[in-house]
Amino acid sequence: MDVKWTRRALSQRLRSAWSETLAPRFRFRDRRWREQRAARVGSAKSFGRPMANALWSCRSLNLMQTIAFYGFGSWVPTLLIAKGIHVTTSLEYAFLIAIANPIGPLLCFSIADRIERKWQIVWAGVSIGAFIYFFANQGNPALIITFGVLVTLANNWMSFAFHNYQGEIFPTRIRARAVGFVYAWSRVSAAFAGLFIGFFLRQGGTPAVALFIAGAMAIMVITIGAFGPKTRGLPLEAISR
Repeated sequence: MDVKWTRRALSQRLRSAWSETLAPRFRFRDRRWREQRAARVGSAKSFGRPMANALWSCRSLNLMQTIAFYGFGSWVPTLLIAKGIHVTTSLEYAFLIAIANPIGPLLCFSIADRIERKWQIVWAGVSIGAFIYFFANQGNPALIITFGVLVTLANNWMSFAFHNYQGEIFPTRIRARAVGFVYAWSRVSAAFAGLFIGFFLRQGGTPAVALFIAGAMAIMVITIGAFGPKTRGLPLEAISR
């Protein structure tokens, strides 16, 4: 009887310990594993076909916008010198062009939510391509500065619009990773844009650089215009479908 009682008591204690301590832990771990697996599967599906257009269009956008934004802004003095303008004078012109940078976002403030975001990017790209062509083919100082300022304003409009745009088109559960992925392509572009601009500047001067930047804007305009999803007035769930 003592042995049977001891075995029975030991069995009851083990069952009690399991139900009170170990079983909840295993259930919690199993539930957490299922939740993590569901999140991974959901993320994989989110990066699949429904988001393919958004990923590819934003990747192209980031590749091309860097060429225009930094390719012009960082190379303005060199482009002016290549046009035959004296170094000191080119720095004065570059300052007048660069001082327009804070004005661009302030001007865009009034239309930020009134115009479809993708079309803002498209029209900004068209404006950059046109203005930089006129900038490269002017000899009058006033017109050079005017078109340089217009390129700067259009660059800021594009930057203002696309940073908001790429934060809207991805669902919340993958937004940080998706934006990080597409933005990484702008860093790739930044690494090579200077080399290409230097090459075109040597081969054809400022007009060749202008055509290179205009070509990048043409690719961006076609990609976003044709494949970029619309966002204005739509809830995030509807945009990411």
